Parts: sequence; C-alpha cells; structure tokens
Amino acid sequence: MIIAGACSAVAALALASTASAITSEGVEVSVNGGAFTTLADAGTINPVTDNGPGDLNPQVNVIRALFNFDGLTISLNGDAVDNTATAQGTATPIMTIVIQGSVAAGDTIEIRYSANGFSLPPSGDATVSHQVNGAGGDYMASEATYTGATDNLYDISNPLGAPIPSIGPVNTRFTGGPIPAGTSNPYSITIDDIITGTGAPGTMANDISVTTSLTVPDGGSTLLMLGSALSVLGFYAFRRKAVKA
Repeated sequence: MIIAGACSAVAALALASTASAITSEGVEVSVNGGAFTTLADAGTINPVTDNGPGDLNPQVNVIRALFNFDGLTISLNGDAVDNTATAQGTATPIMTIVIQGSVAAGDTIEIRYSANGFSLPPSGDATVSHQVNGAGGDYMASEATYTGATDNLYDISNPLGAPIPSIGPVNTRFTGGPIPAGTSNPYSITIDDIITGTGAPGTMANDISVTTSLTVPDGGSTLLMLGSALSVLGFYAFRRKAVKA
C-alpha cells in the first residue's frame, strides 16, 4: 500500500510538473502612435481560444490564427507543447508571429501579439529571434517582449530580455533571458513588433516579411522533480524489502 501510494504521488508529480496550457491569443494594432485596435476578421473572434472560432489547428494547446490589416497579413502561432514524449521533460511556451505585406512610407505600425494561460515555473532562459526579410529595403522593424503581472492579454508589465532596436532587411537579431520577477502564475506573454516605412514619400514598402519567435524551456526542472519522486519511490521499496527480511 505504501508503494502504491508512492506510485500515485509520482504520477501526480509528473503530471503537475509537465502541465502547461495556452488559453487564448490575440493581436492588436496601433497606427502612427494612435490607440490600439483589436483586430477581428470575418469568422475569427479575437482573442482566439483553443479550438474556438478562428483556431486553424484542432490540436489541444496549439492555436493558429490569421488576420489581415491594411495591406498586412498577420499569422499567429501559439503552442504550449509538452515534450515529455521526447524525453526532454519540458512544458514549453512557443510563440511565432509572421507579418507580411506592405506599409506606406512614413507610417509606423505597432503590432502586439499576446497569448496567455502559460504556467510557471519555466526555469530556463527564454530565447527570442527577430528576423527581417523581404526583397525591398524600404522599412525597418524593432521588437520587444514582455510577460504579464497578470494573465491578461497585452499585459506588458515585465520586459523579457533587452529590446531589439530597428533593423532592416535582410537581418536577424536575438535576445532573451530568464522569466522576469513579478510574472504571475498563470501568465501571459506579449510580443511587440514595430514596423516603419522608410521609403520616399508616396511610396510603399511592398515586400515586408517580419518573423518573431519566442521559446521558453523549463530548463529540465521537470526531469529533476520526477527524479526526486522516483528516488522517494525507491526508498519506500527498499524499506519494504528490509521489513520483509
């Protein structure tokens, strides 16, 4: 009975330590420093909930959504992937936003992609990749990432890593760091991309392609916790054998 109880404890610990989820994701846009507007397309509710209207992927804890705004196509890809099947023992938030299309010279478009429902504690450092591509060179793009002091979408209370200043195509920069103090549990993550058209007045930057990706591993803490639980199970088994002897 003791061993059975220990097995139950091990199973519960394994499930708890790998638990992670993504509840919803959304996107809001500001033009030339104006108020932010939450985007909504026909057939898509913003924010998009897991397996709700507008979620293009039926897999649990994976949300895929697509929005259009003033010449831009905005693709959102949010995951809360449990990688225990690969023996990594991680429950990993992964977010990617892909922005493609055109921006008028002189315009600045700020796009915030936010997702929530992620569980602490991920003990590893987050990695952010900011990639600016496209055949045309008449635009620049910067990036900043935040975690929330709440689980609310678009909560930019806690900067995550150093912001990436404006870079032009073709270029890739990286940033990252530990989850900031003050991050709630559960918590939200927001990626803030700012794109500025830099061409001659009256022209368009027509080949914009900006991809920003974030991954937050748990640093192997799941395996450490599971190892500790298995050690406890081994101790109980040893005691039972000793008692029988």
